[in-house]
Amino acid sequence: MKTPSMTDTAARDLLYLAALLHDIGKFYQRADANPASRSNKISNEIKNLEDFYCPKHTNGYPTHKHVLWTAQFFEDYKEFFCRLLGNTSYYEKLKNTAALHHNVRPGELWEVILQKADHWASGADRTQEEGQKDAQHEGEAEKSWDSFKKVRMRSLFESLFRESKSFPYTWHLPVAPLQLDAAFFPTQEEESPNYEALWDDFQKEVRILTQRFKHSSSQHLRFFAESLLPLLHKYLVTVPSSTMHLPDVSLYDHSRMVAALTVCLYDYLNKKNKATSWDLTIDEPAILLVGGDLSGIQKYIYSIVSKQAAKNLKGRSFYLHLLVESVIDKLLKELDLYRGHVVYASGGGFYLLAANTEFNKEKLKSLEKEMVRKIFDVHRVDLFLALDFVELSEQDICGPWNFGTDKSSTPRRGPNQIALKWQELMEKLNAKKRHRFADELLEKYEYFFEENEAGALLVKDVITNEEIKPGEMTKTVEGGPIKITTWDQIELGKILRSSPFFLKAFETKPNKFPFLDKHFFSIEPCQLGVGWYFPREKDALKALPPQDSPHPLQVITLNDTQFLQPPMDGAQSHAWGYHILSGFDFYGGNNFPTTAENEPKYFDDLAGEESQEFRRLGVLRMDVDNLGQAFIRGFADEKKTFSRYAALSRSLDYFFKGFLNTIWANNPRFKEWSYIIYSGGDDVFIVGRWDVVLQFAKDIYRHFRVWTWQNAYVTLSAGLVLVPDKFPILRAAELAGEAEDMAKNHTVPTDHEDSTDHEDSEHQVPIRQKNAICFLGMPLHWELEFPLVEDLKNQVLDWIHQDRLPLAFLHKIQAFQALRKKQMERNLNPTWRWMLAYDFARMKSSRSGKNTVGMQPKEGMPEPPPPEWEQFLEELQIAILTQQYRGKKVESAYAFLDLLGLAVRWAELELRTQPAEQHHLQTLAAHPRP
Repeated sequence: MKTPSMTDTAARDLLYLAALLHDIGKFYQRADANPASRSNKISNEIKNLEDFYCPKHTNGYPTHKHVLWTAQFFEDYKEFFCRLLGNTSYYEKLKNTAALHHNVRPGELWEVILQKADHWASGADRTQEEGQKDAQHEGEAEKSWDSFKKVRMRSLFESLFRESKSFPYTWHLPVAPLQLDAAFFPTQEEESPNYEALWDDFQKEVRILTQRFKHSSSQHLRFFAESLLPLLHKYLVTVPSSTMHLPDVSLYDHSRMVAALTVCLYDYLNKKNKATSWDLTIDEPAILLVGGDLSGIQKYIYSIVSKQAAKNLKGRSFYLHLLVESVIDKLLKELDLYRGHVVYASGGGFYLLAANTEFNKEKLKSLEKEMVRKIFDVHRVDLFLALDFVELSEQDICGPWNFGTDKSSTPRRGPNQIALKWQELMEKLNAKKRHRFADELLEKYEYFFEENEAGALLVKDVITNEEIKPGEMTKTVEGGPIKITTWDQIELGKILRSSPFFLKAFETKPNKFPFLDKHFFSIEPCQLGVGWYFPREKDALKALPPQDSPHPLQVITLNDTQFLQPPMDGAQSHAWGYHILSGFDFYGGNNFPTTAENEPKYFDDLAGEESQEFRRLGVLRMDVDNLGQAFIRGFADEKKTFSRYAALSRSLDYFFKGFLNTIWANNPRFKEWSYIIYSGGDDVFIVGRWDVVLQFAKDIYRHFRVWTWQNAYVTLSAGLVLVPDKFPILRAAELAGEAEDMAKNHTVPTDHEDSTDHEDSEHQVPIRQKNAICFLGMPLHWELEFPLVEDLKNQVLDWIHQDRLPLAFLHKIQAFQALRKKQMERNLNPTWRWMLAYDFARMKSSRSGKNTVGMQPKEGMPEPPPPEWEQFLEELQIAILTQQYRGKKVESAYAFLDLLGLAVRWAELELRTQPAEQHHLQTLAAHPRP
């Protein structure tokens, strides 16, 4: 029961911290070279308490020995925890609650709650059979006691949509701190994990964090726990939570879900019976799964009308990121929840866990109305927030008990309902989006239904085309006035590029943080009570408040996991510790190409150089295939756990919000010619020079396939359109979206009945469907068709550059393609076949210097070409007429001539994209396309 004299707030903080660290012993144990009995890291006092901390197997030996290292971790930092808690008895409560979750004591409700949360996060109760496996892994046998230490993290991507329990897992994550580098990607190399080195690095940063908290404070326990969470993210994300099962859930994802469920259960019981006993029935809904979705994001980002779109888009995109984060932070504050309660947050959507209390349900309803109104006041009908929840019981999370007909048999859990509950919540959110602004229709009837004569006369924002109300403050830029919101977004976009960190403050009010005004740019999206501050100069950290300030700030490093170290030159280390709260965040596209004046490039600058004949913007949209199905049917019944859903979401976030920046930064052409407008959740929107953006899309796809363990069901589809530099970005985005839809509807047929490529019978996800890029209006399967077209394009260009292929070839192929289509549509004789054969023969003879009767080349004619030249034309002709290329059937939805037609169009555009003075351009200009 609750420790005497402890406030409810302190009790919740302590319980949350205990849950975050309940399995820290698993990490500590793997870094220990010896078993518990011979360990020089575990004190004799803890060793002597083995029977106290460890449960006993039915055969009499102790199991789950990692709890000894959990207890030792608290002992290592006993002085700090005692100072933080201000009471030795509270320290003992913290340590025992964390370390006794496998061997709970009668009457100790906190230990029971944590144990239940541990089971629920894993999706099922632990059985005696599992305890025996645990003992085998952590036992004292001389030869096998440390076998579990050799186990490395697998990725859940490798088993997603795969039911076979005998599936051969071959990929491993490196045992290393989280980093936005390809070295963090999975490999098939077998190597012994070095948990000891990882633990040592973790310990160093824990010590830095503990040094921040010099004194006891009612808030410091919570601040420490919230700053510890990102540190666990950094170091535990490649440490398996379990080595006795499939090790595809990290200790970080498991620990944060256990912490969230622990607080939820405590809150529910506290409201129900003052947290005095565990009396939940299996079907009693104690948990709320809360979902939110900010819709209208993509249209809002793209709705820019002026040439200054590039200046505004990046800030506009990041502004929406801050708006969604403000919504989440407001919910967490008003419901008194912790960051660990957030299961998923990206791409405008989020899910979090809360206790199923009347207070929380009523609060959620009132918060939804308040936030919808505030967002509407600023953005009108452009953006809409949907918020709802579903109730969850133990039976929903872990499955019902099946006792069978034989009373002596061991009861087993049936399928849980997490996926169905998740789907139910998504349907509720979609229903709200279909009936958006229902309350506003009644409260602001005149806005929606009554004519406003002044509407046509109102001044418009020259960048966004939004109406500027009479008396509304504005700024003036090139072309006319803009709204303050637009101005803030432009400034945000500029400063984002040079901001290695930013500050977050709660309950912002005018002039609440005057010490930051001179050094930081500030913004508070929709006045939701969360302010964001971005440094204007390198020494901005000097403006941070003194330690123990009544105005706590959280400092968040951007795309950098070194969040406990000062990120800016000239910063004083003591100043960096003043803020108390620390963390890091990933954001896709915080950097971008700029002019010599350090201004974001205009889109017409990104379209290409003035010397190029063909200057076009490439507008790219990509997203993950089958993601909705992954959440609903991607996991086997026994794998549908909150820990896995959290891990899946975090893994996608890592790639799109984090690693995409690394792909961009590692290629000089990407940095000069492409602009990541948006990347988060599973969506990507990129603008830049068309050929550079196409290469960027290829690199994104290639890295994504490695990150997802080559899972054939978790793929990317993309739409790329080419538009003039003055083309409206909103319409370009719509066209790219239409192209992306074409890619997602693309299917490559197969004639092989026994092929593993056909549709999966259980999940109904055909591998040959989707997984495509639509380029120049033609969807191509990434693995089957796109490489063939690209290879043909490269060969054509190579022979043109060697002067063995006339430029007319490009136009002839497209002419034959058009003629074939016309004759097929009109059911005419396929005369294109013999015409093509005749033209190919003429090309071979003219380029080789031979006439049709095989005479020797005349004087002055070029030397005979290498054999590859005639072989190439021969291969093309055979493939066009037989659909067999180089002895293999072409696996495609298209005729080979259509694929070749796209290849030569691609080759033509590349030639025209070269500077005008380069070879062939004048000739090419003289041969317009038919």
